[in-house]
Amino acid sequence: MKKSLLVALAMLFAISSFGQKIRFSDSTNVWTLLYTSLDPGSNPVFTSWISPISYSGSVMINSNRYLKLESYYIREDTTAKKVFIRSASDSVDKLLYDYNWAVGDTENSYQITFIDSTMINSLWYKTWHFNGDFNVIEGIGCTNGYEFAAYPNFGFHEYSRQLICFQNRDVSPPLSTPVSSWGAIINIEFDDSASCAMHPLDINRPAETNSNISVVPNPIAQSSKIIFSDVANGKIMIVNDIGQAIETIPFQNTNEVLIGGKIKLPGIYFYHVTDNENGKVYSGKLIKQ
Repeated sequence: MKKSLLVALAMLFAISSFGQKIRFSDSTNVWTLLYTSLDPGSNPVFTSWISPISYSGSVMINSNRYLKLESYYIREDTTAKKVFIRSASDSVDKLLYDYNWAVGDTENSYQITFIDSTMINSLWYKTWHFNGDFNVIEGIGCTNGYEFAAYPNFGFHEYSRQLICFQNRDVSPPLSTPVSSWGAIINIEFDDSASCAMHPLDINRPAETNSNISVVPNPIAQSSKIIFSDVANGKIMIVNDIGQAIETIPFQNTNEVLIGGKIKLPGIYFYHVTDNENGKVYSGKLIKQ
């Protein structure tokens, strides 16, 4: 009887501890990413900006509940310990994370080289390290953009995204063991403590903003334009949310450029306006619904 009681208590404790763990599908999660891009040339210009990402409601698809994360839908199977993702254009789920991964397993040509763990709120969380310096933390996701491994193309070498801060239930829980976040320009030790306090200015990659540059309308429609008043000539680069350049538009002696027809698929995009006269790059966010 005593032995059965101890087993029951142990099982209850295990279930309780399991229930306390941070889930990737927790609707309170907020991921803050540091975006860094390089405009190449004889005088390269670094541009950095920070973007918080969080869930924005839920939808039912094929009797399953999905949380909306930017232009994606997230579903977590806590029994199978797997997280699935689909975009608006996908007809089936794609595997996002499999918390059963083992050393040597491969996802989209990336292989797990070793596994260790970090403690968060007195509970241990596995960390999977992939070749190519990509890491996945159980419950939190990839340190280089949450879409890995379903959408593994992180973009070209002049563009990177790095997780610098994670919040759950309005708290940024520290990691006992920092996890390296690899980037094209710099590497960050993500520990959710010191890294949460980071800002692009702290790494000497100042973000350029220009209040005279606007996008009308945004979210993007066929008639959307980028409007500016103090950039005489330059170019506009539009990149998608994994850093791939989808359009480069040179301009001269104009104060507006039509971009509505350049963006075809729903999602999050960014524009970089390069001023050829002073070499500066101004960036902003675009949304296609």
